[in-house]
Amino acid sequence: MGSQIEQGTGQRLRALVRLSLADGLGPVLIRRLLDECGGDVERAGMADAGLLAQVRGIGSAGARRIADSLRRADPDAEIERALGAGVQLITRFDASYPPLLALIHDSPLLLYVRGELDAARLLHSMAIVGSRRCSTYGRQQAGRFASGLAMSGFVVVSGGARGIDTAAHQGALTAGGLTVVVLGCGMEHVYPRENKELFDRIVDSGGAIVTEFPMTTAPAAENFPRRNRIVSGMSLGTIVIEASSRSGALITARLACEDHNREVMAVPGRADSTTSAGCHRMIREGWARLVTTPAEVLESLDGTEHLVQAAIRDTGVRTGGGDGSPPTLSGGGPLFDSTASGALRDEAHDSMREVGLTETQRTILSALSSEPIDPDELAHQCGLDVATLQADLTLLQIRGLVQRTPSAGVWKV
Repeated sequence: MGSQIEQGTGQRLRALVRLSLADGLGPVLIRRLLDECGGDVERAGMADAGLLAQVRGIGSAGARRIADSLRRADPDAEIERALGAGVQLITRFDASYPPLLALIHDSPLLLYVRGELDAARLLHSMAIVGSRRCSTYGRQQAGRFASGLAMSGFVVVSGGARGIDTAAHQGALTAGGLTVVVLGCGMEHVYPRENKELFDRIVDSGGAIVTEFPMTTAPAAENFPRRNRIVSGMSLGTIVIEASSRSGALITARLACEDHNREVMAVPGRADSTTSAGCHRMIREGWARLVTTPAEVLESLDGTEHLVQAAIRDTGVRTGGGDGSPPTLSGGGPLFDSTASGALRDEAHDSMREVGLTETQRTILSALSSEPIDPDELAHQCGLDVATLQADLTLLQIRGLVQRTPSAGVWKV
């Protein structure tokens, strides 16, 4: 972990940390500043008021304030603070950067990470969000969906908050799966405090705690919408469980649906339940699919393989070489090209698609060839019931490992 930070303690990392520390600069303005600088991160990190004033949305008064904040920022102290806390600094250029997150237009340049991010596993992530003030039913459903998805090989992503988020993280751990917490504060704060032991278990089990906020940033209401876009951006889809009509979980769901073009699903509650009113409205308005089982989630994801393939094949940003050479842009594309995956190498594509497969999924894959086979016959060969087979075939299709049609059957790609 330490070596990863040491490799990046050059001017580029310092510039990215400096930008993250500056008051008044969020991900959108940083993106515009980098565009103004022709993608030169180091120049952006040392921008003066004159350069900043040319960036749309900053203005002359804002430019002076931001320039002063950039001058006062101490990136070396921040890097040392992170190192001392066992936190990695992962940049948009690094191979471990979440590949689906890299596809969104306002992906953060810098992530603070406690634990490990496995880019290949993160290609198959699902977000579960919902109310902090949830019922016993809501907690049970969050745990059930998280466990089922984790057992199918998905990484469960949520915000670490009380209620549904906590139940989802716990459900993934119970199933022996991986889960990622996205914080709305810096790593020096444990929020909520009662989840300290849970967060430690997540890291110890191979998962991660992630934030874009500097180390000492306190939890504040304005941070959570920014946090929510990362939860959505890291995931193939978002499942909402027990959200009222004014729940913050609806922000994550709207981002997933409208900004990120991801699947949105909702678990219904009682017809008269105010805690599920937001879920019911999403379903009624037609922008969320009703799901009642993890298998139905997999069915809803059928057709999302284009996202995974975009994150694997349409790589725009490459990591620098071991000699310290800078990252390069394939095809000369812009740093924030919407089709860029962020950091995956072409030669690793095939092996990455098979990372995290369950034994059942590997059995199915080994039974397939390039010749189509009827699903009923495949189920018989593998000793599986048809419902289980169809759910696993959906995940294999999302990964780009199989193809299937109602008329021809299923075959290995």
